[in-house]
Amino acid sequence: MKWALLLLALLGLGTAAGLLLQDDNGYVLLAWQGWTVETSLIFFVVLLGAALGVLWLAWRMLAGVWHLPRWLRLRRSNKRLTRARAALRVALLDLQSGRFAHAEKALVKYAAVENPALHYLLAARAAHRQQARDRRDRYLHQAFEADPASQSAVLITQAEMQLDDRRDEQALATLSMLDDPAVEARRLQLLVTCHLARRDWSALRGLLPRLRDFAALAPEAQRQLETEVFSASMDIAVERGDVGALEATWKDAGRELRTHTPLVLAFVRGLMKLHQADEAADIVEHHLRTHWSEPLVDLYGQIHTSQRSRQLEQVQRWIVQYGEQPVLLRAAARQCRHERIWGKASHYYEAALAAAPDPITYQEFAELLVQLGEPAKAQGLYQAGLATLTRGQPHPVDGLSQLPGTAIQPV
Repeated sequence: MKWALLLLALLGLGTAAGLLLQDDNGYVLLAWQGWTVETSLIFFVVLLGAALGVLWLAWRMLAGVWHLPRWLRLRRSNKRLTRARAALRVALLDLQSGRFAHAEKALVKYAAVENPALHYLLAARAAHRQQARDRRDRYLHQAFEADPASQSAVLITQAEMQLDDRRDEQALATLSMLDDPAVEARRLQLLVTCHLARRDWSALRGLLPRLRDFAALAPEAQRQLETEVFSASMDIAVERGDVGALEATWKDAGRELRTHTPLVLAFVRGLMKLHQADEAADIVEHHLRTHWSEPLVDLYGQIHTSQRSRQLEQVQRWIVQYGEQPVLLRAAARQCRHERIWGKASHYYEAALAAAPDPITYQEFAELLVQLGEPAKAQGLYQAGLATLTRGQPHPVDGLSQLPGTAIQPV
């Protein structure tokens, strides 16, 4: 396109010059050492332009010959670069499709062409999937040597692979070498995995604030982790028989997490094991005012405080408020059984089974009938409970633990 424009410009200039010189074309006289040349101005201009054109072409040819080696090197380099990029795309597809050996070979072959650190990191992942640990470690070292700025990526990759190999202590040491705010969120995620594998609840509790600050986990995952960590800390306090440590852990959990039903369940179970029934009942009643939970209601039926009839009256109020739900009817039956109100206990058990047949309800009602001297009826209830289990009917209340000594068995 530009050559066409240049030609048009020259033709225009030539036409304009011809129009100007058509009446008087003038002449040019050249003299040098006794030689003289006389010609018309138009011919001289054309001759001069042709000479300049020849000189320019000669210069271009000489410059082309001079730069030919560099051009050839650049051409070869571009071809290798094109092949390397195509090989990288294929290697990435091979990694995803499980052709790890093929991917590793291609990545190592073109590592020196472009982005060697990236090629070696991907080759390390391919070798890791083949359980070739020696090659994997060598590639990681080569990735760092190729680009020291890739240290964070190398350490993250190495820690991930160490966790895959269940070498938690080595992964922890690797992660301790990282000091890069840009990858802090990923480092924290890997630390969580590492400490969970080691069941180091104290270390996890120390990580929770930084996990929130860097938004390393999704909100729901953060809350689940906090619940698991504080629940485990409560279990440790219960194992030690330390009521103070249990209550301190509950307070440290924070106001928002203390409204999370799974954590409330863990705290209440801990209080029950440490014989703090009155506090356990208070916690359940307070939580159920704003967060209705069937597992917590079922657990409430197993709590027996020092205040007689208090819980039975509370459960009866809930029945009026929420209706005759099976879990409320069974909780009322348990409290009546504890208060030795046998008739009401039987009535509530019957109503609970009519609403939703459940193995645990069958079991507890059968035990009550055995206690009341009615083994024949109890036998029928045991068989009905076993039939319910055989059919695999889902339990209406998840997360419940059986009462001590209540294994289903024929009388």
